[in-house]
Amino acid sequence: MNSSNRTAWAAGAALALLPTLVAAASLRWANDNQPLRDHVDPITILVVPHAVRKQAAGEVEVHWRTEDVLVAPAWSGLVTAVPLEPGQTVHEFDTVAVVDGISRLAVRSEHPFHRALSAGDAGDDVRQLADALSRLAIVHGDSTDRVDGAFVQGIETLAKMIGAPVAAQFDPAWFLWMHSDRPVAAVDMQVAHLAPAQGTVIAESRPFVERATLTTEDVDLGGDVVIGVPGGDIEARVDTDGALSMLTDGAVAQLLAGQADQGASGTLSLKATVSEVSSRVGLELPTSATLVAKDGSVCVWVDESAGGRSDRRRVEKFSDHFESLGHVFVFDGITTATEPATFVANPTNLGLGDECR
Repeated sequence: MNSSNRTAWAAGAALALLPTLVAAASLRWANDNQPLRDHVDPITILVVPHAVRKQAAGEVEVHWRTEDVLVAPAWSGLVTAVPLEPGQTVHEFDTVAVVDGISRLAVRSEHPFHRALSAGDAGDDVRQLADALSRLAIVHGDSTDRVDGAFVQGIETLAKMIGAPVAAQFDPAWFLWMHSDRPVAAVDMQVAHLAPAQGTVIAESRPFVERATLTTEDVDLGGDVVIGVPGGDIEARVDTDGALSMLTDGAVAQLLAGQADQGASGTLSLKATVSEVSSRVGLELPTSATLVAKDGSVCVWVDESAGGRSDRRRVEKFSDHFESLGHVFVFDGITTATEPATFVANPTNLGLGDECR
């Protein structure tokens, strides 16, 4: 397995497991004379498969489709910036475009916002706006079903944040409705042009996997697998019903290569060689929380007191590691991967470098 596959698998696995495994590697924030920024939450991840247990011939069936990611709201004006680029994944509250100097945000909601909202208004869209303001950490009072005075102040805070004229009214053209995070194939918007008309598809997703299944001949496989398909190996997890999960972005791109011009959806079948493998447990930490020793190993500092006491810190060294996208993944000799731990976020700032030799 080459290093690019290994990196893609680890990064993808970390993202896929983040919602369920952050709790398993819980953080105990220091609070005795230590600011929050001095500690970091490690992420427990399942990483590089490394020991083959069983092999079999099989077939991968992939059901894929594309979807409209973003559609123009009822806006007007001159496009002055387009931060969204082809290939980028749209996340909630990303700035999609700047129109007449106002940042327009991608927002996830049950339905698109369709009307201006001001004091006294009530309805389901008021509740959805209250939810959005809460996710933005904008204070808007206790009301969630009617726009009251505190709610209006929240709307004014939102206006200031996106560069809109401060007014006591929410403009639905500030938000572009989205229903899921998707990487976009193209962006149909240009700087110095008028904003696209309402209902115009601004961004369409790249093909993505809606469902993928694995069938094998005579051998039952489960857990972590490496699948040999045209273009190279991909890593995934196979459930008891044959469903594949934990496919990285790179694996999806490999599976669906050439499908972008085949319509809005389809089914693809690929012959494959499948290996069931074991995986190791590792930790993901930001690069700033690590230092490199002379022998090439990585040092991290564990604060056993969770209170910032220097006499309760210890350094751990990992020879088996690699770096990707500003994060370091460490594997061997881990004593804290499955129990709560607090890691020093920036040992350089605390003068701990001499301990890493």
